[in-house]
Amino acid sequence: MVEERTRKVIEDLRAALESNGISVKKLVLYGSRSRDSTDRFSDIDLVIVSTDFCGKDYWERVQIVSPLIPRSAYAVEPLLVTPQEWEEESSMIIAIASSEGVEV
Repeated sequence: MVEERTRKVIEDLRAALESNGISVKKLVLYGSRSRDSTDRFSDIDLVIVSTDFCGKDYWERVQIVSPLIPRSAYAVEPLLVTPQEWEEESSMIIAIASSEGVEV
């Protein structure tokens, strides 16, 4: 189960993305917060899947999303992927998030 404050940060981020025209296909929480094994230094590891990332490199994606991440007590570490990258599990991190993560 996802902790209430973590869920709130994720919901705020989803709202910010969508209000800025970014279509969110999927949000997947992975890492310590998905396993409920956090400590006071734990961040929010979050895969954001969007068709709006298609044709954009890593830094272009970061420039789009970074200003929209809500300020909170938790650092948010987004992994920004296209639907194809998600389906193909195109990296080890995506494969881990796919198998261990929680869709939120």
